[in-house]
Amino acid sequence: MEKTPFLNPSDFLEDETFLISFNIALICQRICDVQTKILKKYDLTPRQSLVLAYLRNHPEDKITQKILEDKMHLSNPTVTVIVQSMIGKGLIAKEKDTEDRRKYILHMTEKGKAALNNGRGESRAADERAYEGLSREDIDYLKSIMRRIMDNLIAEEKK
Repeated sequence: MEKTPFLNPSDFLEDETFLISFNIALICQRICDVQTKILKKYDLTPRQSLVLAYLRNHPEDKITQKILEDKMHLSNPTVTVIVQSMIGKGLIAKEKDTEDRRKYILHMTEKGKAALNNGRGESRAADERAYEGLSREDIDYLKSIMRRIMDNLIAEEKK
């Protein structure tokens, strides 16, 4: 019997969409495991690398913890832990907003820039291996399907 990382619908249930969802979760977990292993070498977690990437891509914006919560779709307590850990590691710094003293603006430090840059090449190479054999059209189609699924989930959440 051939070993496969995916669940076969006929082995479990008749509900093919449930198993597609489960297999998407398996793919996500494997990608996260690979990225976690790579980023660990640079003392980063995948979520910390996303924070650094967001800060890098928005250098002129005033990025607050609330903005990260909204953009990363994470709760306040989760982002608080991520931010405090990153401040403790010296990857980011915070300063009071001059326009609204209740808010803190987050900035990437030189150490944060170095950590992001050091892990980027290896991380991208792992992603390229994961999508090996897929054409540009395949990737665009996959993205459109994922967007439709997410839109459906968001619409359901709003009911």
